[in-house]
Amino acid sequence: MTNFRRLFNQRGFSLVELIVTIVIIGILASVAVVNFGSNDITTKLAAAAKKARSDLQYAQDMAISSANAVKVVLEQQNNQYALQWEDGTPLPNIMGGGNFVVSFNSANFSGVSITDTDLPDGILVFRPPYGSPYYSDGVTELESVKRVLVLNDQKSVKITPSTGRIFIDDE
Repeated sequence: MTNFRRLFNQRGFSLVELIVTIVIIGILASVAVVNFGSNDITTKLAAAAKKARSDLQYAQDMAISSANAVKVVLEQQNNQYALQWEDGTPLPNIMGGGNFVVSFNSANFSGVSITDTDLPDGILVFRPPYGSPYYSDGVTELESVKRVLVLNDQKSVKITPSTGRIFIDDE
């Protein structure tokens, strides 16, 4: 019975326990803030690569579902890319409003640049019925894995010939 009363009468934490807890929380918070700030460009770079991969898959899906060829036009000097039908007409942006143009000059991707591509003229064409990738002439199929775009010389979005598998790779 005495043990039960002692347990019942205990009212809180000691001062030492509170101070140790506050110090541990402070250390964890400072480590989290330092890590968050240093990974900002890494996070933007990963997001940009995922966005590009997603948009390439969308272009491929549009070629398959519409039975019309779709072009991806890279403009390295403007740090952007656009999706167009084979005749050059811009694809509408599925997120609403305007043409499908993605610029890495926006605040979401600040510090991210298109630094390279394996496509001779910066154009990739997806042809129906399977969404296979071709060079800009729309006739010559890719013969090997190509880097569609390289971001900050660190991450590349690549495509395989025939199957058109699109994936992200670290440089």
